[in-house]
Amino acid sequence: MKLETLIRRLADRTNCPELEQVLLGKADITSLPMDCLLWQDVDPQKMTPRFVMQKGSRVLIRDPIYPRLQYAGKKHIVSRLIFELMTAPNYEYRMYNRCGHTTCVNPLHWDVEKIKQENVPVPQDSTPIPECSYSDEWTEQDVMEVTEIVIARDDPKTFEELIANPSLEGAPRDIIEAYLASIGKDLLPA
Repeated sequence: MKLETLIRRLADRTNCPELEQVLLGKADITSLPMDCLLWQDVDPQKMTPRFVMQKGSRVLIRDPIYPRLQYAGKKHIVSRLIFELMTAPNYEYRMYNRCGHTTCVNPLHWDVEKIKQENVPVPQDSTPIPECSYSDEWTEQDVMEVTEIVIARDDPKTFEELIANPSLEGAPRDIIEAYLASIGKDLLPA
């Protein structure tokens, strides 16, 4: 969907033509109405109560409804999408609704807070960082995991077909046989 089409769709779903002008850069944000711009077609069924576990007991909650829109292959929360179209932020942020209506997408009714990145401490001494050590040796756990993946993905019919799989190249044959016996997959003749 083209950006202009998306912007027109946002303006139509809020019944606010001024929003289209603001998002296209043809008008200032102050031209938006001070009232809530409620998103049309919000499904009230999504607000049905549900039980969740909190501190060992079941609690009935209602999830707030935030309008969502499919764009560029993924679902976006509309208020965040409008903010991103207006400012193109290159940082992580949180948005807080001031008017109390979660279906309101008026950018004047949302506060934006930049999320501070935690500073990662830099070592002061010149101690070299140890390199990761990888081994060509197959552990029993490696064999079990890779064998399960190969069986689930490729469904080999014989033991020879299983060990010929490139994923198990170099794996010890005896560990594979022991693992197959432990999970009851003896049907693959050796």
